[in-house]
Amino acid sequence: MPHATHSLFRTTFYKALQTINLPGSVLDLGGSRKSGYHELIGGSPTYTVVNIDEYYGYDLQFNVEDKFPVADAEYDHVLCLNLLEHVFNYRHVLNESLRVMKVGGLFVSVTPFSMPVHGCPHDYFRYTESALRKMLEEAGFTVERLEPMGYGAFACMYQYGSWMLPGMLRRVAKGIAAGVDSLFLRVSGKYRKIAPNYALGYLAVARKTR
Repeated sequence: MPHATHSLFRTTFYKALQTINLPGSVLDLGGSRKSGYHELIGGSPTYTVVNIDEYYGYDLQFNVEDKFPVADAEYDHVLCLNLLEHVFNYRHVLNESLRVMKVGGLFVSVTPFSMPVHGCPHDYFRYTESALRKMLEEAGFTVERLEPMGYGAFACMYQYGSWMLPGMLRRVAKGIAAGVDSLFLRVSGKYRKIAPNYALGYLAVARKTR
């Protein structure tokens, strides 16, 4: 199981994936056969993994900024985890994703927000909730869920500073950060209002309705 990680962002998005159900065929853009997140998603989907790097393992090798070598409406759903920030022409990825999906299918994305720059090989964007909604709607999707993940000032401080700590201290600091955010969210109305602005990332679930 892929839950043992020092990244608070990765922990929160693995938890979010457990709320997703994708029965049928899934095109996993920029995915990996090694990370183990596929088993977290419900519905017993069958995955076709797209990547350009053999290290991650793939079923199809192509650059997502080019036209997908996939027929119209070939897949039930599209998965796009931690990819859009690395793609300069994100509109193309959304348009092509819509094209290769069947009507009724879901586009599921996870994008980081409060996260250091991490080129793979490039890192272009950080998307707000407002930006993601507009991007998806302009591409033709109907947004069903759009929510911050791992939010809070202490979560952000941990995410930016944990690299300085040795492994044992990182585990302790991760627990402290999550605990302090949880406490403030319970006892402070002001913190509950402001904390979502300090999101580690966003989960978006959008449907192809026509």
